[in-house]
Amino acid sequence: MMAQHYLKNKFRPFIKRILQPVLSRFQNWYLSKPRWYNYQGVQVRILPSVFHPGYLLSTKILLKYLLDFDLGHKKVLELGAGSGMISLFAARNGSVVTASDINPLAIKSMQTSFEKNKLNGNLLLSDLFQNIPIQIFDFVLINPPYYPKAPQNFQEMAFFCGANFEYFENLFQQMGDYMNEHSKVLMILSEDCDIDKITAIASINHFELNVVHKTKALGELNFIFEIRRS
Repeated sequence: MMAQHYLKNKFRPFIKRILQPVLSRFQNWYLSKPRWYNYQGVQVRILPSVFHPGYLLSTKILLKYLLDFDLGHKKVLELGAGSGMISLFAARNGSVVTASDINPLAIKSMQTSFEKNKLNGNLLLSDLFQNIPIQIFDFVLINPPYYPKAPQNFQEMAFFCGANFEYFENLFQQMGDYMNEHSKVLMILSEDCDIDKITAIASINHFELNVVHKTKALGELNFIFEIRRS
C-alpha cells in the first residue's frame, strides 16, 4: 500500500502536465461564453475570464468549511471573489457581505447573480484591499492565485500570483487593517503550490498560517489555513 501511495504521488504531477493542455483547451472553449451555474439552489452567472467555481474544487471546499459557522449578521469579506459564489451563500445565511475582485467582468457577474438570487452585497472593483474602506471583518475569505508567473490578463490573474509571489507580498502587507484578534481569516491552498514560500512571506509580515482543515479531491490535497498575527 505504501508503494502504491508513493507511486501515485510521484506520477501525479507528470499526469497533470500531460492532461493540462487538454483541460485548458476545454476550459477556454467552455468559458468563452457566458454561463449560468446552479449549486444547491444558488444561481451563479459566469462571464468569460471569471473563475468558474464548478471547474475547480477549491471554491466548494472553502464554502463547505465556511458553512459550518454561524454567519448570521457577521461581516464577511470575500477577497478576489471571482464568481462570488461563496459571498452569495454567506448572504443567503444572513451575513453582511463585501465581495471584491480586480476583474470588472467578475463584478458584473456578481451583480447579475445577486440580483437573480434576490440577495444584497457590497461589490467592489479592487486590487486586493486597495478600494476597500478600512474596517474590521468577522470573516475574510481568500481563494488566491498561487502559481509563480506574471499574469498577462484578468483570466490569468485567477491562477498566477506574479513571478516573485507579489500577490502574497501585497496581501500580507495590507490585511492587518481589516482584522482583529477575533477575525477569522481563511485561505485555501493546494499541495501543488509553494506553501513554504507563502508561509515565509506571511512570517516576514508577522502572520502565521495554521492548518484548520485538509481534504483530498481528485487526488489533490487541499488545505484551509487560518491566518493569525504571529
